[in-house]
Amino acid sequence: MTGCLDPVPRGRRASASARSFRTPLSGDRDHGPPDLDTLKAVMLARHADFPKRIATLAHFAIEHPDDIAFGTVASIAKAAQVSPSALVRFGQFFGYSGFSDLQSVFQQAGRTRIVAKATSHVALKIGPACGHWNAIQETVEACRMSIDVMGETIPLADMRAASGMLSMADSIFILAGKDALPFASFFHRRLVEMSIRAILLTDMASATDILALARRGDAAVILETAPVSSALAAHVVAIKELQLPIVCMTDTPLSPTAALASVRFDLAGAGRDALSRVTAGIVLSNALANGIRASLQTP
Repeated sequence: MTGCLDPVPRGRRASASARSFRTPLSGDRDHGPPDLDTLKAVMLARHADFPKRIATLAHFAIEHPDDIAFGTVASIAKAAQVSPSALVRFGQFFGYSGFSDLQSVFQQAGRTRIVAKATSHVALKIGPACGHWNAIQETVEACRMSIDVMGETIPLADMRAASGMLSMADSIFILAGKDALPFASFFHRRLVEMSIRAILLTDMASATDILALARRGDAAVILETAPVSSALAAHVVAIKELQLPIVCMTDTPLSPTAALASVRFDLAGAGRDALSRVTAGIVLSNALANGIRASLQTP
């Protein structure tokens, strides 16, 4: 995990509220969250108040769930750059008796995901191309699953809010990390086709001069994938200081830049592979562009 993704600034002393979290959140070391969704919800809702080491491990766990699920204590500690004993305290912090109990929650979710993928592959094999690997079918199925997840997890209220804010902007600045370029370019093209003034920025080193043109009445869309560059994060902070509306699409649940957004959309649930991420990004970008068009057409 890179330093730029650390949700807790280095060198910051734990606040009084953070120190109070050094005891298990549930108040009972034998009753941690029963499933991964509940555990993630706790991490996402309260990570800003966690002690630094706990916040770092929470971030690693959400970014690398399979490493947590199927790694050894030694391999996980090495990857997360912590001591093995820190993993034990990490489990106890969330109400488990130790790390093994927390790990079992990740393992259960991991096995469920593996079974789902296996079922999908079986369905492909018994299709028309039985007995032969069908690259087209497998790719289409992966994209379909990604789209299905997006349809189930993106709140309509968030889409309406983001579309409404962007439809009122004089100019829309689109800042994209390099891995987000495919759907950033698509989104920019959609806006230009609607005669919306949109500026696509993919070179963070030279973006400062262009962002200096931003004024009240403009808006920003941040398209990011892990790892988030420190330059992109710095630009988002500067945009926030201008009090511009910010819409963020991210595959990093604990992204410090997404935390500054007026509306954020998570791409992580669509899948960790590049195809799923790009598919989800294009679908979400298209939906957002359609929402902006609808808002502009509303009297």
